[in-house]
Amino acid sequence: MGSDQPFVSIIIPTRRRPRQLEVCLESLTELDYPRNRFEVIIVDDGGESSLDGVLAPFKKSLDI
Repeated sequence: MGSDQPFVSIIIPTRRRPRQLEVCLESLTELDYPRNRFEVIIVDDGGESSLDGVLAPFKKSLDI
């Protein structure tokens, strides 16, 4: 697979589900798809706590 693959945006809506978000992001790191051909957009709908701690480990392996 290479640059001939379409660029896609993966949008993940979440609200107060940090563990489920972590599992989802772990799954995305296992994709057999070029990393430069997709981005991940997280939409946090009113969560009281920051997701920075959940997202930090994935910022090097995913375009978040």
